[in-house]
Amino acid sequence: MGDLAREANGGLAMNSKPYIGITGITTLDQVQNIIRIWDSLHCESHQLMMGFLYGYKELKGISHDNPRYCIYKGVLQSYLYLCGQKNIFRVIHYNTHNPYFAQEIIENFIDEKMDMDGFQLNISNPNPTEVERLCEETQVILQINHSLLSNLGELSKYKHPSYYLIDPSGGKGKSVDFEWLDWIINKINIPLNKIGIAGGLSPDNISEFAQRYSHCSFDAESKLRTNDQLDIDKVKLYLNNFVNALQNIKKENS
Repeated sequence: MGDLAREANGGLAMNSKPYIGITGITTLDQVQNIIRIWDSLHCESHQLMMGFLYGYKELKGISHDNPRYCIYKGVLQSYLYLCGQKNIFRVIHYNTHNPYFAQEIIENFIDEKMDMDGFQLNISNPNPTEVERLCEETQVILQINHSLLSNLGELSKYKHPSYYLIDPSGGKGKSVDFEWLDWIINKINIPLNKIGIAGGLSPDNISEFAQRYSHCSFDAESKLRTNDQLDIDKVKLYLNNFVNALQNIKKENS
């Protein structure tokens, strides 16, 4: 992980570029194929975010049968390193029940100098003090899930995340309504390049989302899978449709 500059207000200087994300990557073939697809698209406005699901159970070697998670830390590190050679935004999507998760993450990932660029906190109502502590060390994507969406006033306690991901679905593939999304974006009053959108994004609808929210970030998981395995054909169509939509916007505005 490279040196990261700090803002005057105490947080890390954020990566201001929005991202298009793919989450639930677990194999070397998936990593290599996604890199190859992205390299062919030459997208200038967004960076590619590759999301790797990992959490407390994986750290402790607790077995489970969720095919979306990277099980072995050493394998995860090899994927992160490979992505880093292509300037991809490498994010560990982390979940834990530990209320002091910042120290857990710092000790097990940052102090070990793993090659990630940041963490998405898939944690219900994370302690703002812990989030702020983590923001001093790395880029943080704060997942605005059901708990925070039901009490948007709490968002003001989180000062320095690099991105705020509006995610009512939580990896379940439930689509978001445009009218509701417009209301949320207006309500939270956060710069568009710091807002991410997730929930039911797919090859079929990413073009419309890109056209409506071209300055935002996006992340897809469930709708890129077949039989709960990441489907590279769907990934390719998702990325192609996204980049084509942005190119059309650029042509219309030129």
